[in-house]
Amino acid sequence: MSFFGVFCILLPLAPCTSSHNWILSPSRSQLAASGTKPFIPHMPGVIHSQLGPGQKTAIKVSSAHSGHHRFVIFALSNEHYTYDLLKYAVWVDDYIDQAPASANMAYRYPRLHHCAEESRCSGGANFVGPVSTFDADYCEHPDYPSRILYKYKEEAISTDKFIFHRSNVYPWIIGALRFEILESNHGDHDVFCIPIPTHHHTHENQFVVHWFWEGYADAIDVLGFPFQVPENEIYGKKFLNNSVQIINHCRFTKPKRLVGAMHDASKDVSSCVLDVRTAWASAARSPTFSGDFGVNAVPVRNDLTNPAIYLNISNGPWDLTNPNSWKDTYPTDYIHMANNANLMKVSSEGCKEATSIDNWEEWLNKTVILEMRLCSRGNDINGSSFKEATVLCANTKNCNAIAWRRRRDSASYDSALISSSDNTPFTGKNHQFRICEFGSHLEEHLDWRYYERKPPPATTTTTTTTTTT
Repeated sequence: MSFFGVFCILLPLAPCTSSHNWILSPSRSQLAASGTKPFIPHMPGVIHSQLGPGQKTAIKVSSAHSGHHRFVIFALSNEHYTYDLLKYAVWVDDYIDQAPASANMAYRYPRLHHCAEESRCSGGANFVGPVSTFDADYCEHPDYPSRILYKYKEEAISTDKFIFHRSNVYPWIIGALRFEILESNHGDHDVFCIPIPTHHHTHENQFVVHWFWEGYADAIDVLGFPFQVPENEIYGKKFLNNSVQIINHCRFTKPKRLVGAMHDASKDVSSCVLDVRTAWASAARSPTFSGDFGVNAVPVRNDLTNPAIYLNISNGPWDLTNPNSWKDTYPTDYIHMANNANLMKVSSEGCKEATSIDNWEEWLNKTVILEMRLCSRGNDINGSSFKEATVLCANTKNCNAIAWRRRRDSASYDSALISSSDNTPFTGKNHQFRICEFGSHLEEHLDWRYYERKPPPATTTTTTTTTTT
């Protein structure tokens, strides 16, 4: 039977910093500044808005720093034109500059502005005043509303280019926008609403609005229909349940934090998915939440006999004596949650009192034994049996091992090593143990033997399950 160690992770994206511009409405980067070029890959099934003829989608973009924002609209199948960024940027500007004046729709879809400090807008030379929700030019994203939006003066945005025309030179471009950032202040943003003329050039129905500024880029995925969709469903229909997508042969690395423990996924990942759904239901109630949840389903041990399939990367905290094996991949709370999971526990049913080592062979095969080693920190217990010590460890948070102290009257005390077949620790109740605390280091100590729990090796391939909200 295959055996996986599975851990559930929460992946809220890191908050944006003041040194970038970024998309502030739903996009592939999820409200974060992204330096991935030309953009984060499209995730099948994820759509940020859906439109029909005459309908528009709202796009919000920060204006913390000066320069020009550029947006390009094309069919999803034409993403490959963006791969050579130097040529692509030249093509986009050439498409805009060579377009006839009649193709510029900026006057029909004027951008609006939000000031983090309202005094900058109310007293600003570039603005007419606040725009009313009844104004024909009013534009807003219903799920990410701004407090107050201001209308630019016509002369301030006279050089804006919102081009929609069919180019014989660049037939793959459906439209392109270019405008100067006039108010470059941290916390400020522009918002505009544009149609996606989905049926001008193509019979496809999946489109990309690609944004780029300086070294940053993002993409918005739009679904186009030959009919209008209900207005309240342009940005998606709200469901109580989230969806699950599977992406094979990859995994999440360096998640921000974890929301669940490790689970045995030999049969399925239902336990981890349940953890994720529970965490998502809680986080979704927060108006400031943004990010994704995911489940990594990985082998407990990699099959290094086939290096073409497996990379020698640790999937879990098995090598606890070498923190460097996991600290660069997992967040700091991972090790504590993992060690407290059922996968790492020795159940009381498996810890039968024994007078013969034969009863413990299966348990010992899943245990790392280090002679003359003692963990530096832990809870010492006296007058206990081995069963009591292992059960106590299994039910103690952050216990990853136990250490047994040899009795000084033991015949083998002065031996250099005591073999794992020695059954002395497993008989009787008058023993001293230390319930080892994770994070403690191992010390050389002649009187002690160290038992660390390890999982069995895996025999199957790696899969990864991800969830999206």
